[in-house]
Amino acid sequence: MKLFRYEKPTDRPFPDICVKAQHLRKVRSWVCVTKSPTVRHGSVSDGGNLPDAAPRACHEGGDVTAELDKVRVGGRSVALAEAVEWVTQYFDAERNRAAASAPKGRPYGFPLYDRMACGSAPDELNDGDLLAPVLLNVTPRLHAVFGLQEVRPALEAVLAEIPPDLTLQDAVASGSHVDPMQHLGAVLDGPGSPRGVGGTILMKVMHRKRPLFLPLYDTRVFACYCGSGDAYPLKRVPGRSWADFLQVFGEAVARDLDEQPDVWRELAEAVPGNVAVLRVLDVVAWRLGGGALSEPKEGRRSGTSAATAARRAARLDRGPAARTPG
Repeated sequence: MKLFRYEKPTDRPFPDICVKAQHLRKVRSWVCVTKSPTVRHGSVSDGGNLPDAAPRACHEGGDVTAELDKVRVGGRSVALAEAVEWVTQYFDAERNRAAASAPKGRPYGFPLYDRMACGSAPDELNDGDLLAPVLLNVTPRLHAVFGLQEVRPALEAVLAEIPPDLTLQDAVASGSHVDPMQHLGAVLDGPGSPRGVGGTILMKVMHRKRPLFLPLYDTRVFACYCGSGDAYPLKRVPGRSWADFLQVFGEAVARDLDEQPDVWRELAEAVPGNVAVLRVLDVVAWRLGGGALSEPKEGRRSGTSAATAARRAARLDRGPAARTPG
C-alpha cells in the first residue's frame, strides 16, 4: 500500500514547504500521545520501514517542536524545511534532465544512478554495475575497475547474504547486519584488497544492489558521523578495519532513522516512489557534510573545480584513508 504520493513540482519553487510546516504543527499536538502507523517496507514511498515510535525528545521530555523541525544525521542537523528543499530539488528528474541540456546546467545524479539498467540479476554485479560510481561523479581509475573485477565473487557473496527486502533498521535490530557488513568491509582489509578502491567507490557500487540495507558513504557522510564532539556517534579509532567500521557505521545510520521516524516521513513526501530512505539520508548528509549549503554541484566542494573534486574523491579511495576508515 502506498502511503505517500509524489506530485510533480509546480513552477513555484518548493510549493509544498508551507504545507509541510502546517502539517508539522498538527503533528506536534498528538505526537506524545499516540504512535505513527506501523510501516514494514523499505522504500521511501511507503515510509522506508520507519518504526512506529514517537520521537526521542518526547520520551526524554525534550523539546518536541525542535526535534520535529530539524533533521539529524550523525552529529549534524539542519532545519527540516531546508532538507525538504534539498531532496525535492535533487530527486526532480525533469529538472535534472533540463539542467543537463542547458548551458552551464548543474544536474544531479537522479535518476541516472538509481535507475541505470545494467541487465544484472539482484545478486549479480556486471561491469556496468562496477562503473555506477561515475554517475555520482566519482570515477574509478582503470586499476580500480580491474581490482573490482577481481573481488567480484566476494562482493556477490555478500549480496547473497542480504535478502533484497531486508532493511538496515530491521537487520540492526536483529543483529543480522553484522556478518554482511563484516564480510563487505573485509574486501578492503588486508594485502589482497583492490588497489584504488575504498569505502566511497565500494558503497556506491553496492548500494544500488541493496538500497534498503547498504548506506552510501563518502567524505561528507563521514564528516556527519565521525567527530570529536559528544553529538557525533563515531570517533576516530586509528587502525580500525573497514569490517569494523562498516558495522558501527551501519548501526549509527539505523539509529538516526529509528529515532526520527516522523521527520523522515516528511522527507519521504518530497521524493518519488521507490527511492530508498537510505538514498534520501545520503543526499541530506552530502549537503550537511560539505560545509557549503548553497547549491554545490554533486561531487564538488564550494569553490572547487570538478577535476580537483574528482582527484580528492579518488585520493579517499587510494591513500591511507582507504585502509584506515576512522
